[in-house]
Amino acid sequence: MKTKIHIALLLVLTICSCDKTDDWLDAKQNKNDLVPTKLADFQSLLDNPLMYLDYPSIGLIGADNFQVTDANWLLGTVTERNAYIWKKDVFEGSSNAEWLNSYQKISYANIVLDGLDKITVEPGDLVRLNEIKGSALFFRSFAFYGLVQTFSKPYLPSTAASDPGIPILLSSDVNVNISRSQVKTVYEQIIQDLSTAENLLPLLPSHLTHPSGVAAQALLARVHLAMGNYEQALIYSSKVLQSFNTLVDFNSLTESVSRQFATVAANPPGMLFYAESLGYGILRSDSRNTVNPNLYQQYLPGDLRKGIFYRDYGTGRVTFKGSLTGSTRQFAGLASNEVYLINAEANIRLNHIAEGLDILNKLLKNRFKPELFQPYSTTDAEEALKIVLTERRKELPYTGQLRWEDLRRLNSDPRFAKSISHTVNGVEYILPPEDLRYVFPIPDDELRYNTMEQNLR
Repeated sequence: MKTKIHIALLLVLTICSCDKTDDWLDAKQNKNDLVPTKLADFQSLLDNPLMYLDYPSIGLIGADNFQVTDANWLLGTVTERNAYIWKKDVFEGSSNAEWLNSYQKISYANIVLDGLDKITVEPGDLVRLNEIKGSALFFRSFAFYGLVQTFSKPYLPSTAASDPGIPILLSSDVNVNISRSQVKTVYEQIIQDLSTAENLLPLLPSHLTHPSGVAAQALLARVHLAMGNYEQALIYSSKVLQSFNTLVDFNSLTESVSRQFATVAANPPGMLFYAESLGYGILRSDSRNTVNPNLYQQYLPGDLRKGIFYRDYGTGRVTFKGSLTGSTRQFAGLASNEVYLINAEANIRLNHIAEGLDILNKLLKNRFKPELFQPYSTTDAEEALKIVLTERRKELPYTGQLRWEDLRRLNSDPRFAKSISHTVNGVEYILPPEDLRYVFPIPDDELRYNTMEQNLR
């Protein structure tokens, strides 16, 4: 199905819409000049802030970790209000930032990848070329992952080959014909990109907004966990922890401080790749939403996360303050704490219960007051799995839209499937397990340019 008009517009938006004044863009005078030819040009494209900003977060609005008052719900945009109550028509004719920003990232990556194939470099520049290529593949795969987790069904081995995925744009050519691929094909492309990137990138990041080998491994671990490929999730999470196992010890932090975590400029420990979520107003946890009491009450005595992550006003109002960005924007990147949890869950699911709990306890030892820390211990696989999934929710409550992704993947298992509810103006809205509304609709403006199958809701 042809997407010439929309892709052409998208590429113009990609090139013109950012405030980034990087060396390459500043040097160009018009669109005809926008053809990168040097390695520095390609690196400048990937250094644009859009590559680490505005990652999908609409799923978090629809998840169960926070709630909003009627007044704050009314302050939201149409998209925010509709996403919170899982309305069938979420966008009501408007554009969607998740879709647009993700394909902008993909377009930049494709410009770089296509351009690198056309240039000749000196042997001494091959390492740099490989790093730029690996970075472009990483950014493209991360964007594809966010799209497929937002606009397609969860990965199920029995249906992934037939479930509609998202368009896989692999070329900077605006005349390419693309349509929705299957979910399985999308995940295969993500894994292929990341596997190549892993071998091209330096193992450790030179800067936290630059991809690295360990970041590619961490994302591969996340992707395989989402697919239920626990052997591969264990392999890749173990690779990360062999090279990078730093954790922030919460005993070194001060609960009374508004923002405990350092900004990216200070190279915060434990971070593998820095990215920020889309800044939906309803996600402003300091003013617009309150933490779900069900989540807040799960933190045990001595758990420092309760004071580090949250501010309790003593009136029943609890807000989240613990973003790894060190600001009001939510973290959407990759960090070691998530990798520990992936490794623990994969181990337990593979019946390596002792190993899984040992990894989990290493994480939690850095989250509790020493005198009150009681390591988890059980030989029961189901109990151990419940423990690690509970701790995953408590450790990553506002990280990207991971809670939404977890609800999607866990709903296929009767042991962990759950209905969630939001109440607005006295009306209770319910989202049952495996409901069609766990998949957001393709944005209306995209369908105006490109005839493709809409998601049923």
